[in-house]
Amino acid sequence: MLGPLGILGGGQLGRMTLQAASALGIDVVIAERFADSPAARLTSRSVVFRDGWDDARALDELAGMAKVVTLENEFVDAAVLRELEQRGCTVLPSPACVATVQDKLLQKRACARSELPVARFTEDLDSAGVQLGWPLMLKARRDGYDGRGNVLVHSSEEAEAAKARLGRSAYAEQYVPFERELAVIVVRGKDGQVVSYPVVETRQDPRLHICTCVLSPGAVQTEVADRAAAIARGAGGPTTRATTPSRRAAPRSSAITSALCSACPSDRRRCASRRRSWSTSSAPSGPAMWTSPPP
Repeated sequence: MLGPLGILGGGQLGRMTLQAASALGIDVVIAERFADSPAARLTSRSVVFRDGWDDARALDELAGMAKVVTLENEFVDAAVLRELEQRGCTVLPSPACVATVQDKLLQKRACARSELPVARFTEDLDSAGVQLGWPLMLKARRDGYDGRGNVLVHSSEEAEAAKARLGRSAYAEQYVPFERELAVIVVRGKDGQVVSYPVVETRQDPRLHICTCVLSPGAVQTEVADRAAAIARGAGGPTTRATTPSRRAAPRSSAITSALCSACPSDRRRCASRRRSWSTSSAPSGPAMWTSPPP
């Protein structure tokens, strides 16, 4: 048996990761801030971080049990991951990668440096309306998911109220109308090989902005799926080779628009979700199970 593999996070995603690892013959240690987490119930090895993720005793214990550590989502602070590296663990994704993913503004800057198509954005909230026009999206830089931390504002007055409501560091992003949201999971091995999973369409609750349905494969033209996959691969930086369903490489250009295709024939209503995203990780983040489309 290989491993053990340490997983920071014992929720539903950690549980599913454990199940996948078990099928490969890999033993797993679950680390969580409370006992009897959903994932910990499936393994005899677990570590409880009673004093939070920076619990030095628990970090020592985990490092002694698992030399390779991953995490179920991006909400474990990168500084904690660096502590594990200092204790001799190999942490995947790297703390530097997680630090970028944890901060949406750093994400945007990283994508822009890689010449990936992103909506215009600014951290200067006082001049955001002039730079980006109204309406615009006000987004918390950290700890935002399932619609939390995102506010659509139509004026400077609404923006001021939204900043107070968010209560944490934020940035502004151009509002981009779009037809549908596509997501792509891209995996890169330590040898540099990249594998792309099929492009899917995600549908969001128009009020709560929570994913309610995933259509796999996405009902889009092949050229659209190829472009989406190429954009997602571009977020990973230089690689040695790729294994993907794609047959053509799409140009990494901001000219690739977010309005990719016409509305789904089975649902002529335009998506009311105000978010536009190209998912390349995890953070992730997608539904824990497949569901039927909303009525």
